[in-house]
Amino acid sequence: MLLTAFSGFLLGVHFLLWMESLFHVPVSISTTVVVSYPLFNLVVDVLVFHERIDVVQAVGLLTGFTCILLFMHPSVLGNYSVYGVLFSLGGALAASGYFSIGRYLRKRIGLMEYVLPTYGFASLTLLSYSLLVGVDLVSYPPKTYLYLVLLALLPMICGHTLMNYLLKYMKSSVVTSIALGEPVGASILAYFILGQVVDVSEAILMALVLSSILLTVSREKVP
Repeated sequence: MLLTAFSGFLLGVHFLLWMESLFHVPVSISTTVVVSYPLFNLVVDVLVFHERIDVVQAVGLLTGFTCILLFMHPSVLGNYSVYGVLFSLGGALAASGYFSIGRYLRKRIGLMEYVLPTYGFASLTLLSYSLLVGVDLVSYPPKTYLYLVLLALLPMICGHTLMNYLLKYMKSSVVTSIALGEPVGASILAYFILGQVVDVSEAILMALVLSSILLTVSREKVP
C-alpha cells in the first residue's frame, strides 16, 4: 500500500508539473519533453531491474537526453521560459517513477487492486495542492466540466489503465512508448485551437527526441 500511495503521489506530481509547464512553453515543447519518460524508464530498467541495453539503445538514450537539453536553448525557446522545459522534465521523471513502480506492483497484484488506490492517491495529491495554494475548484462554466470529464474518461481511465494493464506483461519502457504520438496530435490541435505554430528548430528537435525514443524501444523484445 505504501508503494501504491507513492505511485499515486508521483502520478499527481506528473500532472501538476506538466500542466504548469503549459503556462511557460508551447504545447509542442511541453508534450515532447514530458513523453520522454520511456528513456528514463529504460534507465530504471537497467539500474533497478538489472536489465541490459545494447549500443544502439545507448546512442538513442544519449541523443534523446541531449535534444531535451537543447529545448532550453534560447534559439529554440525564443521568448518562452526555461522553467516550462524544467516543469515538463520533472513531469517526465515523476511519470517514469509511477510506471516503474506500476511494473513492480502489477507483477504481484491485480489491475483494479492497483489502479483504484493509485488514482485515488493521485487525486488526493492534486486536491491537497489546490487547497494549499487556494485554487478555485468550482467556478467554471459547464463546458469546462465537460472537458474535465472527457479528460478523466479518455486519457486517464482508458489510456493509463490500458498501460497499467500491459505493465504486468511488458517492460515499462515499451508500454510507455504508446504515448509517443501525443506530441504530434497535441501540436496539431494547438495550431487549430491556440494558434501555436511549430517552427523549424522545434520540429527538428521534436523529431530527434521521438526518433531516439523509438530507436531505444524498438530494440526491446516484446513477449
